[in-house]
Amino acid sequence: MLFHYTYVLFASLAALVPVNTETSLAAIIGITALAGLAYTIFILVRVMRSSAADIADRFGYGASPLAAYAAALAASVFIFRGSTIGPPFLAGALVLLLLINIRNAWDLTLTFARRRTNDRPPPSNPTP
Repeated sequence: MLFHYTYVLFASLAALVPVNTETSLAAIIGITALAGLAYTIFILVRVMRSSAADIADRFGYGASPLAAYAAALAASVFIFRGSTIGPPFLAGALVLLLLINIRNAWDLTLTFARRRTNDRPPPSNPTP
């Protein structure tokens, strides 16, 4: 999860640097999106092999981030070509990653809360 948040912050800051040209911004976004794709494929394989992962986890931790990084890679191509759709497409990919991370953070919070509740010993009855 931290990887995706860091990517969103990095890509947003890279887009704001005034000395970046369309070519340099496209290269930065494209290279980092490829790294994100590689990382996400690694996670997707692990999630798909896990017997504990349900369909929501497979989408939340695997397929959805894969789509977001693919969209960021496509945005870098649009930006490189000078298309006006590139920046809004990149913004959409970054918003998608943020939404995915909000969902995943909530899922982890619930998972840890359930574990903590299940690990507690039963309440003891005081004897009079």
